[in-house]
Amino acid sequence: MKLAPAHLALCTALHPGTSLRRSALGLAMSVVSSFVTSCGGGTQLLREAPMPESAVGTTVTSLPPPARVEVLPIRRNSECRWQDGYYRPRATLSIGGATEWVWTPGAWVVPSEGCRYARPRTEAERSKDGGRIAYFPPLYFNPATGEPCPQPSPCD
Repeated sequence: MKLAPAHLALCTALHPGTSLRRSALGLAMSVVSSFVTSCGGGTQLLREAPMPESAVGTTVTSLPPPARVEVLPIRRNSECRWQDGYYRPRATLSIGGATEWVWTPGAWVVPSEGCRYARPRTEAERSKDGGRIAYFPPLYFNPATGEPCPQPSPCD
């Protein structure tokens, strides 16, 4: 492989004291490895859709904490899709009136055919009396009909 003078200067500047051949080989391996890892299959996620207008929220008094970072276990079935973990309200505490949030861990699931997943969300709603925070739980539904779908089965 013949390198132009600009490449020679770059290689020697980045790796002083190494041979040109070794620098070029290292650069080539970095490029190949970046290309290979970027072409990976990635995580198979659920097919999502926006929350339907018919979804009903519940009033909460505080926002959920930031989502946790999760380490995904190995997917054992090609039909499995990853559902991210999320916080859900358990109760409103009597002291201070804040909502207590409980973490529901993510899981590999097998969704029903034709169904889509709407992620849980919170939304501020204004009203004459000041407003409220509404929590909308995650929902599986058929986007063609708007009808709810059964919860997905756990992945084995």
